[in-house]
Amino acid sequence: MTPSTPPLPPPLLPSTQTSPTPPPPLPSPPFHPIPNVPNFRDIGGYPIIPPPTKTTSSSSSTTSTLPLPPRPRPPLRVRKNIIYRGSDPTHITPAGEAKLRALGIVRDYDLRTTAQIKRMGGGKEMEGIERVCVPLFEDSSSSSSSSSSSCAGGGGNKQEEKEEEEKTKRRYELYADDGTEGILSAFLEILLSSRTAYRAILLPLITTPSSPIISTPSLTPLHTPNPPPHPRPSSTHAAAIFLHCTTGNNRTGVLIAVLLSLLYVPAKTIAYEYALSNLGLAATRRGNIERLLAKGAFAALGDEGMRRRKCERMLSAREESVVALLKEVEGRWEGGAEGFFRDVVGLSGDEIEGVRRALTEEGEGEKGWRVGF
Repeated sequence: MTPSTPPLPPPLLPSTQTSPTPPPPLPSPPFHPIPNVPNFRDIGGYPIIPPPTKTTSSSSSTTSTLPLPPRPRPPLRVRKNIIYRGSDPTHITPAGEAKLRALGIVRDYDLRTTAQIKRMGGGKEMEGIERVCVPLFEDSSSSSSSSSSSCAGGGGNKQEEKEEEEKTKRRYELYADDGTEGILSAFLEILLSSRTAYRAILLPLITTPSSPIISTPSLTPLHTPNPPPHPRPSSTHAAAIFLHCTTGNNRTGVLIAVLLSLLYVPAKTIAYEYALSNLGLAATRRGNIERLLAKGAFAALGDEGMRRRKCERMLSAREESVVALLKEVEGRWEGGAEGFFRDVVGLSGDEIEGVRRALTEEGEGEKGWRVGF
């Protein structure tokens, strides 16, 4: 059963009104309250529905898709407490840092460009958590290295900064475009620049049956019909990671959506997970809009009401946007998400299977807010 659409937060009140309606309480799971880090949530707990198992007919050398034999198969879900997503933690409190450590987070992956990090006042170094910069958009001030040294936030010259600002404005326009054509173009730009980020994030998580980092007890590889001859150990590695951009909405959302598709999470469930950012960002939505307006977003439109509407649309998380992305991935790469990770990210078949093992566990899908999986 796939989840229904999560309710959107209350609409923004006119700027002359000073007492906005408080946002609704956040569902837990998947949200965790982290002081000054909005939109922080676990991507785990969602149901996994593997495709029909491929078997080889005894009377033919060709492989055909046949119904699974009528034998019990344990329910599967995305492994919990491994990957968290959220907003930029620059202003996190000491109590918030302690909560991240308590969740077992050992790495903080920052998807922003170094120019953005500089404009936002630099990044946040947190004790016991390695900071890793993996900028999605190539800019002249960013390094191709995924080490924390590329997180320094150094900028380029004035011309380079101006060029980066123009690129950002163009992306704003795509995010805020009516329909899905514009935002799909922006999402594809994110996806096609994600090779370095995905490899930095996923390769440390990969497990193999012989040397698991995060092992899954009694879990059969999803593409094979028969169980392994020896069960894998049932130990669990506690290390977790935190993935974010600025608000944790679009760049983070694209990477998470296609990763969940690789794990065989249904598209409607992925769209639901993406749209949860409407709830996660509700408390800071007004401030984010005012920040964008102050920066001159959509200044060419002139009319403040139109500019504000564009900012609202840009900061929303529309289910139809990520559904369009997943359809594009299915049509563009043979095998859909698996083909993308093979052809663009450069993962081998064994590495893809290792990612699935690392991020899959037995269990029923978690019950979300107003949603039963």
